[in-house]
Amino acid sequence: MRHIKFILLFAICVSLNSCGIYKEVEFIGVEDILVKEFTATAIIIEVKAIINNPNGFDIKIFDSDLDFIVNGTKLGKARFDDNIILTKKTQEIYPFIIKADMEGLSSKVGLLFPILMTGKAKVKVKGDIFAKALGMNKKAPIEFVEEIVF
Repeated sequence: MRHIKFILLFAICVSLNSCGIYKEVEFIGVEDILVKEFTATAIIIEVKAIINNPNGFDIKIFDSDLDFIVNGTKLGKARFDDNIILTKKTQEIYPFIIKADMEGLSSKVGLLFPILMTGKAKVKVKGDIFAKALGMNKKAPIEFVEEIVF
């Protein structure tokens, strides 16, 4: 009996997904980026992103696999600090805290000198985010480039 319920639930989820009940979430852009912490081993930034969720249900972003690139040089992997809930049928500004572990930053001292001189850097975050809605997981690509002031 337990297996029958699981199979029925799985069949309903697949059929709902194939019928187009899920609409793609739209990443509109970045409103603001703020550097919260910058050390030799990590950087923490707050990104205020404008996101449109056209679906009639909330979506939970629960994981990410992101590359953190500064002035064209990959510094390490970035990840979201917390889960984010995208409210149904809204376009809102969501604050994301991104922590980037900077692999081998000491070997990239040449990259830091222009940043220290100008106080600015071109930051690119690129990769995938993982979301959950209606019991299904979805992977979506994300990429943005912004100039930030330290």
